[in-house]
Amino acid sequence: MDFLDETTGETFSEFIEPLVSHLRHPVAGCVSDEVPKDLIWPLVLSRSFIVPIPPSSASLFSKAYYFDAGASSWTEGAGGPSLDYFTRVYKRHGFDFDHIEAYEGSVSADDFYASVPDNYKNRTFYNQVFIASSPSMDGPFIPFVISNITQKEDYVFFKLDIDSGDVEHGTVYYMLSDDNDSLQYIKEFVWEHHVAGNYIMVPWWGGGGRYC
Repeated sequence: MDFLDETTGETFSEFIEPLVSHLRHPVAGCVSDEVPKDLIWPLVLSRSFIVPIPPSSASLFSKAYYFDAGASSWTEGAGGPSLDYFTRVYKRHGFDFDHIEAYEGSVSADDFYASVPDNYKNRTFYNQVFIASSPSMDGPFIPFVISNITQKEDYVFFKLDIDSGDVEHGTVYYMLSDDNDSLQYIKEFVWEHHVAGNYIMVPWWGGGGRYC
């Protein structure tokens, strides 16, 4: 994607992720039915096709925040834990997160903090709680949390993957509605959308898409 800075007149380009129907790695489905599932799984879980914001953008923001809804551990998780993955990859792109908020209702704070590397302990805040699907529900509603903690000039990365379709959809639909300014705070959003009929994920989600 090519952009024009209307203030300076300079142009710059950014890569975008491949847009593919199954919403996984673009070559995850490029195998025959005879290939064992254990060989397909690494491609299904690979996040390597997600292209972070360019390193040149890091200096444009006052602070960098990472909100992770569905973070049971820093070091363990299917496909590689999100906290470990995104902090490493985004640091290579110039974003060493100043503040990290993690949410998970089923893991104790002691167990979670035991997995956090020492260099992130003083900037990682764990919330043992299930998030809300709308502003009127009990529990933290992440778009509100983000707007209360951050400023619009900050860089905010929000990852949502709690395997609860109703809660996830409520959050997404709210952010896309016209009566709020949530997207003015959130610079990048990563979400595992459980789509019905996803031919790649049928063995794990079922034909109907378990969380739709």
